[in-house]
Amino acid sequence: FARELAIGLPTVITVAASDAEFSEEIQKLFHYDKNFRVYKNSDMIGVQLGGAVKNVIA
Repeated sequence: FARELAIGLPTVITVAASDAEFSEEIQKLFHYDKNFRVYKNSDMIGVQLGGAVKNVIA
């Protein structure tokens, strides 16, 4: 994640929160540029599982 971001490769993160306003604020806070995207999601368990599975596959 950090290496890709440092060399300018496209990077995506997902912010999961049950509060839509909170996730909107986090999305705005972490908006960096066209190569760094922040997506919002209300499925906190799904996002956690996706992150864990991604680490196993990687």
